Amino acid sequence: MNVETVLELAADALRDAGGAFTTNALQDKMTREFMESLGRIDALLSLDRRFARDTHGAWQLSTGHAGGSGAAHLVEQALLLRDRALDALQAERQAAEARLSEIQDQLKGIDANLLRLGHRPDVDVAAPPPPEAQEYSLEYHLGPLPAEMRHLALKVHQAIMGLPDTHAVFNKYHIAYSTHQRFAMLIPHKSKLDILIKADAGLQDPEGWTRDATGRRLGLERIFSLDNMKDIDRAIPLVQQSYKLVNKRSGK
Repeated sequence: MNVETVLELAADALRDAGGAFTTNALQDKMTREFMESLGRIDALLSLDRRFARDTHGAWQLSTGHAGGSGAAHLVEQALLLRDRALDALQAERQAAEARLSEIQDQLKGIDANLLRLGHRPDVDVAAPPPPEAQEYSLEYHLGPLPAEMRHLALKVHQAIMGLPDTHAVFNKYHIAYSTHQRFAMLIPHKSKLDILIKADAGLQDPEGWTRDATGRRLGLERIFSLDNMKDIDRAIPLVQQSYKLVNKRSGK
């Protein structure tokens, strides 16, 4: 029994006595603690292969554990258990890192597919553009595009900006066009342009070019894709309809 244990028992005995105590009181408490521990000690000894009972029921060192090697054996076992624990934790870490890498690759694939489908984060139509939107520009969106697609995107942008009182907001993933309210959005891709517009039941789209875009929750109901210059003459009238619809609702 070490000094710390004796001091703890002394403190307990003092609390039990409610005041001063004698060394006899401490001895009695230590004896009771020891007697209560005998069952646990017996169980621990029975689980350790270094100990065995003799014919009289007394404990003795098993064959092969006699002498002063007991402490060394305990240290050896402790170090072995520590090494095994470290190996297990390292294996878990490697597995977690591998899984994390797989998840990151999956997320990249999902993001790439979302981009190809023209999906962008939800945007509050009524909210002003965030401060960071000022970092983006027409060149930011058109610069990375192939020459043919860049030329097409520029033509579309110029045609929309030619509508009276129209201004553009350059966001990270798209260019938004509005007067008093947003009426169009241009999302450039390397092989096509996605254009979103406001629409109601009166939209004139005889060829059924546009698709539903309400699931994107961008405040623009229809979307269509443009991938060549020859179709620009039917793309701009769709945007013009959206422009007129917004201004009609505002009474302009």
